[in-house]
Amino acid sequence: MAQSPRSSPDSGAETVPGPVADLARVLRLDRRTWDGIAEVEPVRAMATVLGGWLLMAWHRFGVQGLSAPRVGVRFVLVGIYGWLGLTAVLVLAGALLHRRTGSTATVAGRAGSTATVAGRVLPLSALAHQPLLVTGFVLLFAQVLPIPWLTTGVTVLALGFWMPAMLGAAMASALDTDPARAAAVTAVGYLAWAGTAGRFLLDRVGHLV
Repeated sequence: MAQSPRSSPDSGAETVPGPVADLARVLRLDRRTWDGIAEVEPVRAMATVLGGWLLMAWHRFGVQGLSAPRVGVRFVLVGIYGWLGLTAVLVLAGALLHRRTGSTATVAGRAGSTATVAGRVLPLSALAHQPLLVTGFVLLFAQVLPIPWLTTGVTVLALGFWMPAMLGAAMASALDTDPARAAAVTAVGYLAWAGTAGRFLLDRVGHLV
């Protein structure tokens, strides 16, 4: 994955000294972390989404899913379609934002078409599924970690805060806009995702949380 020296006046959150800035970089909540990603390998981006939903499918069906693979495949396809739908909503919301503000969408500091911006939003929105992947791993080991409310706490933090916050930082980079406008675009996309794929996920594995 190549690195890019891209920077702009709106390059994400203000510089905060100490462990807060380090934590923001580790959790990918700092726009500059996403600015440094020049290109994302499609396989790597897809693997993040696929891995998260495969783990959730395992939690839902377990070994039984191997004997009836169609059900598991449909489950994972909901996650993939949800990601593609999320990307479409983010691109449309971003286009409306730039139209209202009269600005021009840019990629790597250069003016870009909607298709070009979509080509960056797609992989970054996939990487922003990492909290879902982490939640899947926590659920995987929750049975051997007798810690009360562990899965509930991790799920709420990961899907209620970390994932939308990470997605907001990614969209600030992908759409080359300030954090407030990126948050507005992200809210539209994430609420759409939560009301469709997210609701489906909760209905199927909510009992494990």
